[in-house]
Amino acid sequence: MNVAEQMIERMHEVCVEHLAKHLHEAGREAVEKGAVVNKTPGRFLEWSEITEEAREGRRIQARYLFEHFEITEREKPKE
Repeated sequence: MNVAEQMIERMHEVCVEHLAKHLHEAGREAVEKGAVVNKTPGRFLEWSEITEEAREGRRIQARYLFEHFEITEREKPKE
């Protein structure tokens, strides 16, 4: 793999990590409202609190979405 290909691969992994964190954050409201599969009571765990296995699960979901959809990040609305 040449340098350009390595840079593209690294950029892709940065995007995967970014989307994985957003996927995780998307579950916050569901957890807070109890709308979850695992009914164990508790609070929403932040990204830094979940296991590496759970983070990898989110990365797998992110890669799947990148492979099947065109995803672009929107600008945050001005408040």
